[in-house]
This record gives sequence, C-alpha cells and structure tokens, in this order.
Amino acid sequence: MFKKSILLAIALSISTPIWAANARQAEIDNILRVIDTQGANKKVRAVQPLMWLGISDSAVYDPIAKELKEYYPKAAKEKVLKKLTIAYCQALSYSGQEKYKATVQEVAEKAHKKIAKHCANSLDDFAKYAKWNPIITGKKNVLGDPTKTAAARYYNMIDSGDLELARLGLKRTVHENKYSEPMLELVKKQLMANYQKPLTDKTELDAVIWMAKVLAETGETRFYETLNTVAEGAENRRLKKKVGKWAAGLM
Repeated sequence: MFKKSILLAIALSISTPIWAANARQAEIDNILRVIDTQGANKKVRAVQPLMWLGISDSAVYDPIAKELKEYYPKAAKEKVLKKLTIAYCQALSYSGQEKYKATVQEVAEKAHKKIAKHCANSLDDFAKYAKWNPIITGKKNVLGDPTKTAAARYYNMIDSGDLELARLGLKRTVHENKYSEPMLELVKKQLMANYQKPLTDKTELDAVIWMAKVLAETGETRFYETLNTVAEGAENRRLKKKVGKWAAGLM
C-alpha cells in the first residue's frame, strides 16, 4: 500500500508539469477552434480573454485579421457581425503587433461610423499591449509560471507598476476568485503605496479602489485595519467613501 502511494506521488509529480505546459496551448487551441468552427456570438466571447492572456502569437491573430477583413463590409447590416467586427478590432490590438494596425485602421476608416468609432479607439491599445504582454507573461513569480497559470499572470499585472494594467489584473482576480496569500499581500502592499496619492486620473483611481475591493471581498477581519487606514488617510473623497463602507463591513 505504501509502495503504491509512493508510485502515485511520483506519477503526479511528473504529470503536473506536463499538464501545466499544455494548459497555455489549450487556451490558444480553444480560441482557434471557436474561430474556425463556431458562430459570431461564440467568437466574440472566445477572443475577449486575449485582453488578459498576454498572447502576441501570430498563429492566434492571423485568423482574426483574415476574418475581420471578410466581415466588416457586411457588419453595418448585421447586428451580430457588428459586435464581431468590434471584438476583432479589439482583439488585434491586444496582440501589440504593429503589423495588424493597418487592418484595424482600415476598418476605422471604412466601416459604419458606429463600428469605426470603437475600432479607432482600439488603435491606442497596440502600444499598450506591446509593453504589457511581455510583463504579463514575462517572469515567474511566487504563484508560478505566468505562461501556464492565470493567477501568476494576474500577479505580474498587479506588480507591474502600471496602474491601468494592475486594474485589469485586480478585476480578473476578483471575477475568477484567484485569491491567494501572496496575491493578497501584494495587493495590500500596492494599496498602501498608492492610497495617499491625489489620484486625479480616473483609471488610476479605479485601480486603487479595486485594490481595496480585493481585500474587502475576502471578508477577512484581518484587513479591517488596512482598509480603515485608507479610509481615514486617503486624499480622494470617492476612495475614502467606498473604502470606509468596506472597512465597516469587516468589523
């Protein structure tokens, strides 16, 4: 019995890294499968995670660019294609690759004005994701290899020093319930480093609010003191008000 347990443990130790290595490819394969075989609504949902996956691989984005060129001329007359065209413009910007920018620019200039506006807004994201994707998946951390685990990607995003990228990581942490002790310690550290800033930029303010929300969402009383300190010492009124309510909820 003991020997069987040892053999099982060895098998698991071998298979776990293999599973982890395949997890990233599984994410990519799932996106490509949906693009290749499914309808427009499912395609819209499939490409949305590219916002936080840190993928720049042309194998993912070439099929999207090809379909975007095919669909956008028809999108003005079909509501579902309108959504898909916008989603595809956004998805290409998440690549961070300049070679797709001309395609999105074309849509922004030639598509129906309601579509063109959204695609034009996506153009600014190319430069962001050229910087962000290497950060998202660029280094291992206490939660593991970010090319293999979502929690490790979100950790890198929060630890990036870029509050807009951090906000995205914080939101995903809450939405996917990716709490862990190292993550909570990082969020607490980032909150204490930022809460006394003026936070006149809406995106930066929102990021700091999400930091507090992550701690509040745990429901753990150990974070009361931290949140109360923020509520009492924050310069921004909106931050004070929100965090004050969350702190009271932990009492």
